Amino acid sequence: MKGVSDQKPNSQTTVKPAAFRSRSASGQDVNPKSRSVDDKHAKVLAIRNNNASKQAPKSVTSSGAPAVAKSDSIDALADDDRQLQRELLRLHVLHSTSADVHGQWRDSAKRRFHVRFSELAERHTEIADISFQTQELRNRSAVVHWCRNVQASEIDRRVQTLSKCIHEINENLETSGKFSNIIESFETWHTRTRQIQGSRKHNIPADPAVLANVEEIGAGWQNDVDALQRRLSLLTGELRTLGSARANSALGRLLVLLQDLVLDMLAEVDCLRSIEYEMMAQEKLWLENQITSLSLKVQSEMRDKRKSPSKTRSYIGQASST
Repeated sequence: MKGVSDQKPNSQTTVKPAAFRSRSASGQDVNPKSRSVDDKHAKVLAIRNNNASKQAPKSVTSSGAPAVAKSDSIDALADDDRQLQRELLRLHVLHSTSADVHGQWRDSAKRRFHVRFSELAERHTEIADISFQTQELRNRSAVVHWCRNVQASEIDRRVQTLSKCIHEINENLETSGKFSNIIESFETWHTRTRQIQGSRKHNIPADPAVLANVEEIGAGWQNDVDALQRRLSLLTGELRTLGSARANSALGRLLVLLQDLVLDMLAEVDCLRSIEYEMMAQEKLWLENQITSLSLKVQSEMRDKRKSPSKTRSYIGQASST
């Protein structure tokens, strides 16, 4: 084998730099021929670095500043154009696909809501059926409890009494019923009375075709009210004989409703009577005041006539001549 000094460097051999050359223990180079190769390689590197520094761009001077600024502005405009083009492309894509996306969203929403509403409708139907069946069971249980420990004849009497009470209350509340007629007559009388009292308060002359005095509502109205009160009191007693049923049943609610209706009708009739009484008391007081003022006026005129008899004779002579 040849020594290290006999080998020649080829094109594929990597030459190590001078800092990594092998040295002997005494600091001397192991091979003087290898040192010459490294020196040549260092010179080649120095030549290459010199050529690279010559080809590097020169520093910008004051004469080249406008060209560099123009190039920068052109690059900035190009970047803005590219950004605007990308934005325009994105908007175009969104616009072109918006109709399809909206249609898909609408179809999806329709399907979802259809499924949801179908489920809700089915659930509502189920709950309504359960509620109806539960209420029916409550009603049956309430009727059984209402008829418990009661004879058959008593059950028939209760049913007939309940039917009669419902019929009479319905008749009274109809347009042509007794209660409705009493209310209508009172409203007519009350309107006329308020008109007369208003004309007196504002010193407005009364209509000659209408009486200036407030008259009573009439004996017929009073008789109708008395008869209605008696009948409603009887209905109240009959409803009480029916007893009570469970509050959460239809029978229990019906009994409570009928009793409340009858009591409200009695209270309203009593209120009409009190209003009529108060208004007639006001009319009586107004008449008494008018009579008192008229009597005082007549007495004053009589005193004046007694103080001046000559004037009285002249008045009498003029009246006889005429």
